[in-house]
Amino acid sequence: HNRKMSRKVFITGVSSGVGKGLADYYLSHGAQVFGLSRRGYGKKHENFQEGLVDLGNIDALPLELEKLNWPDEPFDITILNAGILPGIKDMKDTSVGELRKTMDVNVWSNKVIIDFLTRKDILGPLCVSMSSGFSIQGPRGWSGYSISKAALNMMVQLYAKENASCKFIAYA
Repeated sequence: HNRKMSRKVFITGVSSGVGKGLADYYLSHGAQVFGLSRRGYGKKHENFQEGLVDLGNIDALPLELEKLNWPDEPFDITILNAGILPGIKDMKDTSVGELRKTMDVNVWSNKVIIDFLTRKDILGPLCVSMSSGFSIQGPRGWSGYSISKAALNMMVQLYAKENASCKFIAYA
């Protein structure tokens, strides 16, 4: 197919799973990739730039983002993929602290990043946030994760209404 590959891509959660796979894919197709993760991508590539940050440390996140070497031009696509899945257990057995940590990583870190990229005028025309069908289904034991993804979906809807220059998508 002749679809044009995005040239500059921002991806969170590049140390493993979907985020690492997305970084591999875009790099193999010649894109410039800027990745964020806590543990690191683990590979060297001439088109890859990395920022090591803990998205769970929400109070320090704005300062950590400021320290990184950001591009001058907007990203073609922003993929907010990073997330945590806490232990599977019933709500009655899940502490508010556990829920707060899950919300910080799965929701509030994305807000901080979207706001930061917007202020720097590099968010670009497409912002994809990784959601989950569990945001609607809410299976037993997936309490904090399901709540966080439902909140993420609403946050993405609100940003979409506020920012006509960027298409916001919550992808499940």
